[in-house]
Amino acid sequence: MRIFTALGLLIAVAFRFFSKDLTSDEHVAIEALEAEIKGPSSDIADTETITEELGATCEDKIFEDSVKNTCAWYDDYPDLRCPYAETFEKNNLDARWACCGCDGGTRNKGNFVGTYYMKSWEYGTYLSITDSDVTFTERKSNNNKIKIEEIHGAKFEDKYALKAYNYDKYLTVYNGKVGVYYDRTQYEAFEIMSGIQIDGDNYYVFKNEKEGVYLAAANVRTANVVDSVVENARFIYERIDASEESNHFEKENLLGIN
Repeated sequence: MRIFTALGLLIAVAFRFFSKDLTSDEHVAIEALEAEIKGPSSDIADTETITEELGATCEDKIFEDSVKNTCAWYDDYPDLRCPYAETFEKNNLDARWACCGCDGGTRNKGNFVGTYYMKSWEYGTYLSITDSDVTFTERKSNNNKIKIEEIHGAKFEDKYALKAYNYDKYLTVYNGKVGVYYDRTQYEAFEIMSGIQIDGDNYYVFKNEKEGVYLAAANVRTANVVDSVVENARFIYERIDASEESNHFEKENLLGIN
């Protein structure tokens, strides 16, 4: 059945190519065929295709292709429609240049640098970096404050390091194991991306530059890495603003807390 449906979609696409205008019924029929091929969505499938850098934004350019589709049409089902972008180009431009869903559009990088609490989406515990270990804890402390620093250099474009708040150590991934290190190399460099759950909540993932794996929580206390964006590799972040950080620092100094 799926094969015949796919054939139907190809016929419909060919029709779109030769026809400048579609009736509303024809448009609905094409979208129905696309939805059937797409099938029921799963949590993992959807979130892995909606990854953007933390804090980044994208705006569609003003665009209409040769059969009068705008970016809104491509952005609805990018996996199904963006492959036809070149076919429907107009004036040597297509959706891959204009539309966010097809990796085009006008993209503005997010500002990642700052201090955060990083909460495991799966277990609800907070990432902690100390002088010797990386774990998760149920309560917030200075060890749960994570400094995100930009790593400069051509090979580290748009990569960041996760630094302990109290110690001059960085979270590292080496030979598939999570630990700490005193310097910033490819083992300490991460790409930061975000996704959207089906229920609408944002989450964030950290992909290691050297080993290509994702930081994760193995359980409520243990940090590990995984090969894909599964539930335990997702984090909810809480930014600590400068005033809050200063107030905490002064209070802890008065109490003699490190």
